[in-house]
Amino acid sequence: PLSQTTICRFEAQQLSDNNCIKIHKVLEKWMRSVNSSSSKQPVPTKSKVAVKRRKKRTTIDATRLGQLEAYFARQPKPSAADIAKLDDSLQLGKEVIRVWFCNRRQKHRRSA
Repeated sequence: PLSQTTICRFEAQQLSDNNCIKIHKVLEKWMRSVNSSSSKQPVPTKSKVAVKRRKKRTTIDATRLGQLEAYFARQPKPSAADIAKLDDSLQLGKEVIRVWFCNRRQKHRRSA
């Protein structure tokens, strides 16, 4: 009995170390049943299981944060072109900027 979240993370290959440990026994049992019904193949050991690590958190300095906040005050939902322009000037990466705006809108909704 695994949670739906764990199953989704497994399918997306976004398992944490703890989730890998939880799911390892279930996968071993499943692999044994598959292998016994088909050809005999070795079950992967724990050392062979690849774990996808999370990207390190991005820190945004005060100057760039001020620019993002100022832009958010004018336009809380920038277009892809606006995000590209911000990336050119701030050098943070389009994905970092997109996520920052998503998080900032969420923060705005919570405080309103």
